[in-house]
Amino acid sequence: MDKDLASAISERDRLAQYKWLYAEAEKDKQNIEHLIKVFIIDAQPHLEDDVPNPFIDFRFGLFNLSLYDISITNPIGGYITFMREGKEDRDGFKENAVLKAIDLDEHDVSSPIVPSRQARGIRIRQWLTPKEAEYIAASGGKSAFWFHELRIRLNGEGIIDKRLYTGQIVTKADNWTWRSYSDPQTCFAYDTKLGFEVRERTTLLTELETLRSQIKVLTETKLRFSIKAKTSRVRIDGYGQTRIEANIMLRCEKVGDSILAVKEFHAALLEDLPSGEKETLIERDHVQVVWDEKDNLIKDAEDGWIVDRPATPYRKYQFSFVIKPEFEASLSREHFLRVDMFAIGQDEPVSISFSVNNWDDARRADSGITLRD
Repeated sequence: MDKDLASAISERDRLAQYKWLYAEAEKDKQNIEHLIKVFIIDAQPHLEDDVPNPFIDFRFGLFNLSLYDISITNPIGGYITFMREGKEDRDGFKENAVLKAIDLDEHDVSSPIVPSRQARGIRIRQWLTPKEAEYIAASGGKSAFWFHELRIRLNGEGIIDKRLYTGQIVTKADNWTWRSYSDPQTCFAYDTKLGFEVRERTTLLTELETLRSQIKVLTETKLRFSIKAKTSRVRIDGYGQTRIEANIMLRCEKVGDSILAVKEFHAALLEDLPSGEKETLIERDHVQVVWDEKDNLIKDAEDGWIVDRPATPYRKYQFSFVIKPEFEASLSREHFLRVDMFAIGQDEPVSISFSVNNWDDARRADSGITLRD
């Protein structure tokens, strides 16, 4: 076997073994609100008579057990409930809490980041009226703050406005402090809801960190793709649901010696507007079939595509859009399609747009396509 080919196959197989790791990262994305843990809450009242504007600082210690760096986003929402001697009293605690985010080292930051498998802190400052401050200061030892209606938003790569779980209660009898466990990492060993143990996920995170370093080197070369317009066809299928079906022949192309990988291809349906702008009508398609020209075999679209040569053989991707009959009747030359390639390690998708030569032909049988500039 050729030495370079053997090396390429070895590199491809090495990357393929991390498929499960990317699947685990996707699980983390879906369960992120369960993987950002509050391990301590410390309420620090400033209620003295000589304080002109009384307030309480609520300090939250957070530990991120996910594979993603997470940011805490302003503004926060909801409210903090004060329970005097166990009775709820929400007066004055609605919509006037201000998130002042800090790292644990006390340096103010505008947008706090909780890095993967690290701890950080945030501070929420609750302003009070003098009457509220007096009311809280005079409360007994069973009085408490409850955070079940507080809405702290989590954001990250592919993670948008997930809510941090804050169902904890801090009591005056405990010096306004709540702790999960003695060690912030230990609390995850007891998270039976997801069944994760710290030692298992720490190993997982270490492997991902290594893989990220490898991908950074690999992606110094860029991955692109091309479409063979001559053999690509679009048709409208009216059997059952009305669908636009695009059978597109494409191949991947790269520069450099590294082995790269495509995560997925997707297509979108767009329209040219009179203003010159482009409106996306259908953002995501359904990929039904992937056929490999070289092997003459049907491939699983979810398996991605390992690219270990400058140009791969062509594959036919069948993209399908379900549309309403009345929309189908309005299709015109202003409507076009765009295919997006999402490559592992590349932040932005690579896109190619094309027009359908004749929508009437697509209705009768099929139509060819023309690539757009």
